[in-house]
Amino acid sequence: MDFEEKIDAMRMTLELAMHDIEAQRVNIEAMGVRIENLRVASASQYESIQAMSINIQATSINVQALSEDVQALAKISGELVQVSASNERRITKLENRV
Repeated sequence: MDFEEKIDAMRMTLELAMHDIEAQRVNIEAMGVRIENLRVASASQYESIQAMSINIQATSINVQALSEDVQALAKISGELVQVSASNERRITKLENRV
């Protein structure tokens, strides 16, 4: 191979390397865009998780309040049953007098 053929071969190798480098640069830029999109999505998910956590805490407070209401209603229901039974006994006594 003479000098010019060697230079041409080196030039072609250099051009191929430059094309490869440019393709890698484009890929790196595309990856940067994807990474940024993932960061935005991750931040959005983080905010959603925080909002869900707040909702869970509020729901827990509501459940506790409802539990207290159910206990109060159970107590009142028990008292009403006792009053009803007492009234039934009084009615039965009155009926037996007649």
